[in-house]
Amino acid sequence: MVGRQGMQMRCSVCGSTSHNKRTHHRNLPPKDKSRGRGRPRNIPNQDPAIAEEAKVAARARRKLAYGRAKAAAVAKKDALNDSQPNAADTAGIGLGASKRQRT
Repeated sequence: MVGRQGMQMRCSVCGSTSHNKRTHHRNLPPKDKSRGRGRPRNIPNQDPAIAEEAKVAARARRKLAYGRAKAAAVAKKDALNDSQPNAADTAGIGLGASKRQRT
């Protein structure tokens, strides 16, 4: 019976002989930590006029997005109110009708 003794270990992911598939992730170079999330940093060498234009444009985009979101919320609320009749309408008894029934 022939064993594996004397064979050189090889990674099946990358083909390197320094590690195997199980330890492949340990031998990779470290990942870059910057992910581009969140608020962008201020760049000190940036032209102030360009930075101000970018701020104004971002403010305008936020204002438009807020307006669209608010309009959508109002439309959704109106649609919900239109689809659900009032309890007084479903019972057929309003304030005026109840007074008429008493007399």
